[in-house]
Amino acid sequence: SSGINAEWPLRPGERLQWDTEKRDLELLSEQKTGEIAGLKTECQTLVEMSHAPVAPVADSNLDVKMVAALNNEFADRLMESRKKSEEMLTNHIKKLSNDNSEILKELDVMHSAMSDLHKRYDRAREVINQIKKKKDRLRLCVDTTA
Repeated sequence: SSGINAEWPLRPGERLQWDTEKRDLELLSEQKTGEIAGLKTECQTLVEMSHAPVAPVADSNLDVKMVAALNNEFADRLMESRKKSEEMLTNHIKKLSNDNSEILKELDVMHSAMSDLHKRYDRAREVINQIKKKKDRLRLCVDTTA
């Protein structure tokens, strides 16, 4: 929970704006979560592919040592490619997770700022109402003395 206080007053237009922004952030979070899941699946597929056996070449003209060397070279390249892909996917997953965390932090900061703004607005409104009441009382005093 982001600590949003449902008690602070929002006017209808502001409530709609905040609900829209909240929905947008939730959709972005779901999208990033889906991307992370897709990348994890892709990474798992690459890992499974790297462990697949390499089929031997059935050509009597090729030397057995040459075939073994080719298989080893292919396996080495596949392992390097798999490691690079895993590192890239892991970094991308971390970046998406960090982006998601930053978005949630920004939402909390925005909520806090809006809450403070509303408190100041309400205080200012109270002061203005008090000034108006004093002004009306002064008018009554002036009218009664005149």
